[in-house]
Amino acid sequence: MSKVRFQIPPGVYKIKAKVEDRHNKKSYAVEEETEIAPFPIEKFGLTQIQFAELIDPDSIETPFSKHGYRIAPNADRTFGENRADFFFYSELLSTPENYGDFRIDYRLSNEKDSLCVENGATISVNDPVTPFTGSADISNLKDGTYTLTLVAENLSDHEQHEKVVTHDEFSIVWSQISWGGDYKEAYRQILYIASDEELDGFKKLEDATDEERIDFLVRFWAKRDPIPRTPQNEYMQEHFRRLQYANEAFGSTIPGWRTDMGRIYIKFGEPDEIDRHPFNFDTAPYEIWLYYRCGYRFVFVDENGYGRYNMVEPSTEGTYSTECTNRAYE
Repeated sequence: MSKVRFQIPPGVYKIKAKVEDRHNKKSYAVEEETEIAPFPIEKFGLTQIQFAELIDPDSIETPFSKHGYRIAPNADRTFGENRADFFFYSELLSTPENYGDFRIDYRLSNEKDSLCVENGATISVNDPVTPFTGSADISNLKDGTYTLTLVAENLSDHEQHEKVVTHDEFSIVWSQISWGGDYKEAYRQILYIASDEELDGFKKLEDATDEERIDFLVRFWAKRDPIPRTPQNEYMQEHFRRLQYANEAFGSTIPGWRTDMGRIYIKFGEPDEIDRHPFNFDTAPYEIWLYYRCGYRFVFVDENGYGRYNMVEPSTEGTYSTECTNRAYE
């Protein structure tokens, strides 16, 4: 692994990363937006939050080192199964005239904005960049999307006590053992990837015990684990990442997973290319999703002009195999 450093002006940027196996030519691509904040700051500020699987003091410089810490990044921001320890890293940026004592508080809240975890610490700032790390016990938190909020307050400014805030989202997904109780949720989670035989089998468990449902799900996911010798089930982790993204990106009047775009994304993953046509004089807005590694092409049209794109080509993806795209993250 290596680092690439370069300077760019503040603003919002789109980052696209693509990984390709040169042996079999299979690839996987992701695209996200990020904001580069102005620097130097006027007084003080917090950098974006980096979620991590582990943070340890380390004096040896490596690609994972930051200001005396070795950080094992949690790139997909998912905790839970085999990642029950929650860690994060941020930096307090300050100008010399604002050096002194700062209080940094952090809290974890759920989708209903209910406080789940609260903690903090007082730190002494004597440099332009001061690292701040935190951890939390998430063992009692349920599956779902959570928000980590950091609030930094300048305690040395006795008159104003100015504050800055930064926040970001992450997910908690526990192992199959926690899924048996919610039958409808478990059915939704496997709907697009299960075979007809598996779906029929799970339908028969609607009135079964939690233990019977759990046993079914344990076997269901174990059969799809691409690397059984590792503690993580890479297939399952990627599937839940897609579910979360589909709900966030394509949801409106109905949940994102139920939309055509959401279904295709969950089944086939990130397209290699998206050809967008949001403004046309003679046609409704449309998008073309291209999966070069599989030879698949999907056309979505916003027929009513309300931002909900329906798939018009092909009429069904039933003949397309998910095995092609699923191999990209095995």
